[in-house]
Amino acid sequence: MIRRIRFIICFSFLVGRPLFALDHQLIPEPLNSILPRITAGMKVKDILPMLTKSYPKVKQQVGDWSGQSGYVDFQLDERYTISFAAHSSLTGAKFLSDDVRTYLFDGQLKNRIEITRYQWDAVNIKH
Repeated sequence: MIRRIRFIICFSFLVGRPLFALDHQLIPEPLNSILPRITAGMKVKDILPMLTKSYPKVKQQVGDWSGQSGYVDFQLDERYTISFAAHSSLTGAKFLSDDVRTYLFDGQLKNRIEITRYQWDAVNIKH
């Protein structure tokens, strides 16, 4: 019985520890304060000035793109890149997509965090 308890404790520690052992924020604080101001339909060209305040060396890049839609990437620094789903208008201007699908890439830890806005009140949820 004691062996079984020891095994369960050791197994839980080894398996569960990586899930809870974050010693850093998933989203860096400067970016976390900017994200709420980035909204659906926003012009992509308006995002760069917002990011430049916290990330002076930010560089805008075109990510994966197919036809009228794709992703616009911003290399924030050596570690982080953020990517926004976007579409282009008939004039060629780029706007953020309605779902504002966002990916944050952490090159140091090799992580990708997906950020999607979901409006709870917009759906009829029965409890």
